Amino acid sequence: MDSYERLKQLCNDGIGKVLSSVDASLQATYIERAKYELVVIHDLKFDDYFLFIHDIVRFARSHGILVGPGRGSVAGSLVAYLLGITEIDPIRFGLYFERFLNKDRVSAPDIDLDFEKHKRRYVIEYLAEKWGRERVANVATYSVLQTKSVINDVGKVMGIDQHALEAINMLFPFGCKNIHEALRDVPEFSQYVNRYRRLFEVAVQLEGCVRHTGKHAAGVIVGTEPLHKIMPIMTDGKAVMTQWDKDTLEKLNYLKADILGVKTLDVIHDTLRLVGENALDAMRLDDPNLIKQFTDANSMGVFQFETPGMQKALAKVRPETFDDIFAINALERPGAKEHIDEFVQGRKTGQFGCFDERLRSILGPTYGVILYQEQTMRLVQEVAGFTLSEADIVRRGIAKKKGIDDLRDKFLNGASARGYERAVAERLFETMKEGQNYSFNKSHAVAYAYLAFKCMFLKVYYPHQFMAVALTYHPYSKANVMKIRKYENEVARLGIRVLPHDINASKYYYVADQQNNTIRRGFCSLPHVKSAAFHIQQLQPFRSFNDFYRRVNKSRVRMNAMQTLVNAGCFDSLGDSRREISKWLDIPVKKVKQDQPLEEQQRLL
Repeated sequence: MDSYERLKQLCNDGIGKVLSSVDASLQATYIERAKYELVVIHDLKFDDYFLFIHDIVRFARSHGILVGPGRGSVAGSLVAYLLGITEIDPIRFGLYFERFLNKDRVSAPDIDLDFEKHKRRYVIEYLAEKWGRERVANVATYSVLQTKSVINDVGKVMGIDQHALEAINMLFPFGCKNIHEALRDVPEFSQYVNRYRRLFEVAVQLEGCVRHTGKHAAGVIVGTEPLHKIMPIMTDGKAVMTQWDKDTLEKLNYLKADILGVKTLDVIHDTLRLVGENALDAMRLDDPNLIKQFTDANSMGVFQFETPGMQKALAKVRPETFDDIFAINALERPGAKEHIDEFVQGRKTGQFGCFDERLRSILGPTYGVILYQEQTMRLVQEVAGFTLSEADIVRRGIAKKKGIDDLRDKFLNGASARGYERAVAERLFETMKEGQNYSFNKSHAVAYAYLAFKCMFLKVYYPHQFMAVALTYHPYSKANVMKIRKYENEVARLGIRVLPHDINASKYYYVADQQNNTIRRGFCSLPHVKSAAFHIQQLQPFRSFNDFYRRVNKSRVRMNAMQTLVNAGCFDSLGDSRREISKWLDIPVKKVKQDQPLEEQQRLL
C-alpha cells in the first residue's frame, strides 16, 4: 500500500467516527471536504509528511503523553482532524484548509505539535530510535548583531564608557532598520560620530553579522540518510544540530517537525491522573457554568486567559458563547485590542458597518471587525469571485505588502464584475489592508481557546486538584513568587483553605484534600528545599527534629535547607521550638508566622 492509499485509509477510519456525531444534512460536506483535502495533499506530494506527523502523535498518545488540541493553521485541516493530529473540527468552526495548505501557493505545510513539557524529550528520542540517530537533528538558530547590540559589543571591546554607549543607543528611533538610516535621520548623532568615529566605522561593518548560534525551541529535522552526508551539522555539546536554519531547510524541502513543550498540558495531565483520565469527556462547549467563569473573568490559572490584559478583555466583552471566547483570544493582541470597544458596541446594539448587506454573514460574527485572517479570505472570495486558494494569495500579499497595486486592481475588477460599487470595494480593500496589521489566525485562536476551556473545566469541577497541580508547576523562584501568590489568592477565593508547610504532611508537590476542603503547601514553594524534598518524603514520618536531623543525608539536606524548614514552621506540629532548634543549629531565627502570606514567608526565608 503506497502512502496515498494509507492516508486515505486512515481518513476513512476517522471519518466514520466523526460522521456518527454529525447531522445527516452535513455528512456530504464532510466527505467532500475530506476528498478535496486529500487530493491537494497528494498533488503537492505531502502524503508522507502527514503520515510522519500522524505517527508522532500516535506514538505520544499510545505512551501516555498528552498532545495539544492543535496549534496554528493546521487546525483548519479536516484531514488533520480525522488523523487525530488536532481536536478541532474545522467545518464546525468555519476554518479553511487553504489557510493551511494552498495548491496555488506551493510551500511546505507547517504543523506545530504541542506536548507535555516534561515529556517532549521522549518524542524526540522516539524519532531518533525510529529513523536512526544519524538522521535526526535539532535545527540551529542564528542571532545577528542588531543595531544597538553591535554598538554595545564593539564599544565594550574599545573600552568606551558604558554611559556614552547608552546615550548613543537612546538616539536610535523606534523601528530603526540600521545604523546608516539612523545617522541620516537623527542629527544628534553627529556629536558622537565625531568623537567615536572608529566605533561607528566598525559597527557598520559588523551590523547584521552572526553573533552566536542557538538551538531552535521546537524544530527537529529528519533525513532519508545520515545527515552529515547531505548537510553541514554541528553540536553544542549536548545535541546535534544542523548548520542550516529553518528557512534554508524549508526551501530545500527537508522533513521538519516542530515539537513544542507546553506546561499547561503537564498541568492538565497530572490533574486527570488525580480525578480520572476520562474526566474531560464530560466537557461541553456550551456549558453555562464554564462560560460564566469566563464572563466574570475568573480565569486565573487558565491557559492564556490569566493575564491582567486578558482578564480586562473578558470583563469588557463578557463572553456568552465559546465563539466569544476564542474571539477574545484574537482581540487581546497588539493592534486588535484597539477594536475591543467596537466589538463590544456592535454586539450590544446589533449595529455595525458591513460595507454591503451581502457581507453581513461574514462580518456579523465579529460585529464588523475584520478580526480573523480567514475573514479576509472569505471577503475576497465573495466580493471579487476568487477561489479560497487565490484569496489566500491576496491575503498574504496584503500582509507582506507585496504587489499591492496589482492585487488591488484585480480585486476591484472582480468586485465590479460581481456588482459591487467601486467606492465600496475600494473602502473594503483599504480596511482589509489595515486589518492585516492585527487580524489573527482563526484556526489558532479556536485551538488555544479550546485548550483554555479544558483548563476552566478542570478548575470549575475539580478545583482542589487543578489548583494544587497548577501551584506545583510553579515552584519557588524569584520569577514565580508573584504567580504563586496570585494562585494561592485564587484558591482562597474558591473557598479552599491553604494549609502551611509541615515536615510530615507536606510533599514536594501541593497536596489536594477535597474531603477536608484544603490544599497543603508543598516543599517546592520553599527556597533551598526543592532538591531535598523527595529525599525528605522517603523518610517521612519524623518524630522530632532530632529524629529528622539524625536520619537525613546531610549532603542532600544542606544547612540552608534546614534553616528554611525550621523558619517556615515545618517542625511546629512536632512541638519543637523554632528558637531551640535554631540555637542548636547556630542559625538565625526568622520571624515567620504560619498564617503569613506565602510571599512574605518566602521573602523572610
